[in-house]
Amino acid sequence: MNESAHTPVKSKILLVESSKKESSIIQPNLPAGDFELVTVDGIENAVAAVLSGKPDMIFVSAEFAGAGEKLEQVKQASRQFGSTLVLLSGGDADVDAAQYDDVVRTDTGNTELAHRLGNLVELKRAKLELEWMKQRLKNDRKLLTKYFSEDIVEGILQDEHANSLSGKHQEATIMFFDVRRSTTIAENLEPQIFAEFLSEFFTDIMDLVYGNHGSVNKLLGDGIMSTFGCPVPSEHDVLNAAKCALQIRNHLATFNDVRPDYIKEPIRVGMGIATGKVFAGNIGSVRRMEYTVLGDPVNLASRLESMTKEAGVDILIDGNTRHRLGNLIKCRKVAHSGVRGKLQEIEIYSLDELVKR
Repeated sequence: MNESAHTPVKSKILLVESSKKESSIIQPNLPAGDFELVTVDGIENAVAAVLSGKPDMIFVSAEFAGAGEKLEQVKQASRQFGSTLVLLSGGDADVDAAQYDDVVRTDTGNTELAHRLGNLVELKRAKLELEWMKQRLKNDRKLLTKYFSEDIVEGILQDEHANSLSGKHQEATIMFFDVRRSTTIAENLEPQIFAEFLSEFFTDIMDLVYGNHGSVNKLLGDGIMSTFGCPVPSEHDVLNAAKCALQIRNHLATFNDVRPDYIKEPIRVGMGIATGKVFAGNIGSVRRMEYTVLGDPVNLASRLESMTKEAGVDILIDGNTRHRLGNLIKCRKVAHSGVRGKLQEIEIYSLDELVKR
């Protein structure tokens, strides 16, 4: 395992030694590594040392095997912190091995003792690394689910798409979503009320994006940029984007029927969808990185969303999207085929519905 995979915190070993001074035997035979060895004299001082130091491993001299209440307190503290409790036996002590995680004989010679201690320490280190990696995985999942659907997150975390975030050119479908007249809505509401409304409304929209295997790439004030096929492509990306847009349309109709009293007018939205080659990957510096999608389809989807107002429709798609969907959809070609910034005219369609099969 490479160094970067190890836990960033040194593990701690507590040695509870007796008058025999077990440290003179144990310390020279411990393996080299990232751990801190702390010794404490006598079982009466062990409980406080465990509670304050929270060691990962506790070595206890067999001299204290009959220490009764004090030893029991050490055992309870070790269970509380998940410490591995190891009894150091000279071979002549009659002990109940089941009361400990392991028993190590110290009279077997340095070679065998070093081997036993090395195995114990390495096993504990591996367990600590596993716990650390599980926590890191949990944190990574929490972060990734803010941007990607659960199935995409699972693929990334399972390392099925290890290079998905590193940057590459790929086919993707981009969707821009925008709330119309949001400035007017905001002017008639207290800032906090408007922020709460937008947050709740966007939560529903984002759930529909995730539910169709899409990803939320950016929140744009009163709009959302979503991608289908980034970072993980599939053969259904174009269809998923179309389904998502139509589901948003249906959701909006329901929302407007039961909208809060403080939203005086029905909410109107515009959506633009374009498909083609994009560059997708992490862009930025060591101070701040952002997963970004760039390319003509991004610019075109944004412009199509803006054109929905002039066209008098809520969803516009480009020719690439329309041709990939084929007979899966019903759509109408709109008269507005010129797009600012494009030398050639672009086929533009209004998305009506999916064809029922």
